[in-house]
Amino acid sequence: MIGFSDPAPLVRSSEYTF
Repeated sequence: MIGFSDPAPLVRSSEYTF
């Protein structure tokens, strides 16, 4: 679901549903 190589965008994962 996360299309980013960020450290831990778990919280933002909710907003960024790619």
